[in-house]
Amino acid sequence: MFGLKHSPIVPPLRLTRTLVDRLPPRVDERGPVMLEDPPPEFYHRTAAGILERLDTQGAVWVFAAGSLIWNPRMEVAERRAAQVTGWRRAFCLTDRRFRGCPSTPGLMMSLDRGGACSGVVLRMDTGDDPPVALVSLLRKEPPVPPEHVTAETETGPVEAILFAADAGFPLYRPEPAMEELADMLASAVGHIGTMAEYLLNTVTELERAGVHDLHLWRLQEMVAERLERLPDPVSAALGAVHECHAADRSTPPPRAATSGPSCPTIAAMPLPTASPPNVSTPPRSSRRSSPGWKLSCPASRRNPCWPRTSAISSRTGPA
Repeated sequence: MFGLKHSPIVPPLRLTRTLVDRLPPRVDERGPVMLEDPPPEFYHRTAAGILERLDTQGAVWVFAAGSLIWNPRMEVAERRAAQVTGWRRAFCLTDRRFRGCPSTPGLMMSLDRGGACSGVVLRMDTGDDPPVALVSLLRKEPPVPPEHVTAETETGPVEAILFAADAGFPLYRPEPAMEELADMLASAVGHIGTMAEYLLNTVTELERAGVHDLHLWRLQEMVAERLERLPDPVSAALGAVHECHAADRSTPPPRAATSGPSCPTIAAMPLPTASPPNVSTPPRSSRRSSPGWKLSCPASRRNPCWPRTSAISSRTGPA
């Protein structure tokens, strides 16, 4: 079964871009590099093994469950809704360097063993040199050989590869309980963006592909609930202006009054953003094209937007 057309009722997404933008878009704090690059021959050897095993007349299919759907990091010739068995989505890769940092660590999504997973299968446009195209993709993913799976699609099964977590991988940790996971995803910010943005992009593209993941839909609702507790930057700015004018009206002017208002007008007052002073905000187009795995990180402080009384604001340090 593929697609929303098979689901009688699909609740709308509660997580929105407006809510995501209540967080700082990125921070400068950088976690340590946890992995060393494998030797160059690892990628060439892995690519050769994949091409030798795939009996698809040169076609390379990649099963995408998360960010590969909306940021494929390769040229795509075709995409289909698909399902694989024996694997499930899981936020199980510790992230203190990309969409998280030491102060507000995150968890990246991967595929863990067990269950089943609906997603999208992508056929790579390998051009005239499939090994080169495949090596280029492998360099942008965690340095773990991909798994070989059969992906079921509406037009028939295809042999594909998928990038999965391995319990022996240094960044692996089992997915935590939903409440803890939602706290992490609603507060984690790193040098390429936020975990909330990552989650929003993923569920939006899954919805577009006709895939409704009950676990992710519940998770995005919980993250949205937490972000709704944060102050809206525009509303906070307007409230500050109105308070300023109210105070100005209740205070008698001095005898030697100067010309001009003592309180800035709304038009003249710059609206605060969700970004602290150490945050730089590049164009949104750069967020989508970030290569992801190989970037080095800037870093941040504790999320300045969370109220001190919030349970989320206390999530600092190692997960």
